[in-house]
Amino acid sequence: MPVEATASEGNLQPILTRMVENTIRKHIPMNVIFELTYRCNLRCKHCYIPEPNRHLSELSTEEIEDALQQLADLKTLYLTLTGGEIFLRPDIFRIGNRAKALGFALKFFTNGTLITPRIADKIAELRPFTVEISIYGINATTHDFVTKAKGSHAKSMEAVRMLAQRGIRTKAKMPLMNHSFQEYHELLDECESLGVECRMDHSIVAMDDGDRDPLKLRTTDEQLFQIFMDKKISPKGDLPTAPAQLCEAGRNTLSISPNGDVVPCIQLPLVAGNIRQQSLRDIWEGSPVMLRTRNWTTDDLSDCPTCSLQKHCNRCAGMALVEDGDEMGCSSRARQVARVREQIALHRSNGTLHLLPMTKDRQAAPA
Repeated sequence: MPVEATASEGNLQPILTRMVENTIRKHIPMNVIFELTYRCNLRCKHCYIPEPNRHLSELSTEEIEDALQQLADLKTLYLTLTGGEIFLRPDIFRIGNRAKALGFALKFFTNGTLITPRIADKIAELRPFTVEISIYGINATTHDFVTKAKGSHAKSMEAVRMLAQRGIRTKAKMPLMNHSFQEYHELLDECESLGVECRMDHSIVAMDDGDRDPLKLRTTDEQLFQIFMDKKISPKGDLPTAPAQLCEAGRNTLSISPNGDVVPCIQLPLVAGNIRQQSLRDIWEGSPVMLRTRNWTTDDLSDCPTCSLQKHCNRCAGMALVEDGDEMGCSSRARQVARVREQIALHRSNGTLHLLPMTKDRQAAPA
């Protein structure tokens, strides 16, 4: 199986690039995110799931297993099981075992707080491609401020340790926020000492219902500047990957919600159909939503072709839709990030590169 090859990532990259290009050209849903539940034992400040959505009618075990078979028939490779909190579903290992039997490269996204030694053993038996656990800071005060659950930091970090000890490829994910930004170096060091990967992301998004409250946690311009200059968390540099304005939503990516709604991407809430009413193949191959997103070009973007920040921009259609009301319009967050990238480029061209000063008045501190 290609995802379990022992070759180095560097050697695999050209192969993976060609594979991605091939799946886009042939419209194969290589990457699928399956949200098994919106229920969660935490209430994180930055979560994109509105409270009413946590009570949707969830797909049954049998409906999920049928969907997995349909995805296998469509040649899906990477399958991410996420939530909510996936370990709130008592059938999670039945689902996981079925996914492995079908040959998916299986990923688990979890907050880790429900992982016990017994559950860690069962995860190890599945040999997932990766397990990713959200960590919001190096200390409990910072982390628990986000989760609103005292003791959650200790449980999540213990889960990271247990999985690493069992030889499971484990990633600690740190969404970079203004109040926790200063801790990311320490978390990188801690993860290195544990032998686990650490991935950081500055993308804090609005809630699916348009509530912008989570955006208060976003990193400042000064912090973005430092993120793009730090090769430990931005190894590919500060410039976006091509094509700058388009993404893989609907091209080789889709997402399924707990109630069976299918969207081109987890961040692009345009419902293409529901697997309770249609087959996944019919939705993937014939839905007007999928066909439209699949055929987007830069010519369809209303503002990007004439924007001076275009070469520095890596817009997200989903963020543009939820935050600014138009998936084809300008994304205000992408514009902010592009301006920081432009500043870095100008500094470099002038031969004078200095970090911008941090301004405490623009950072929120845990209450």
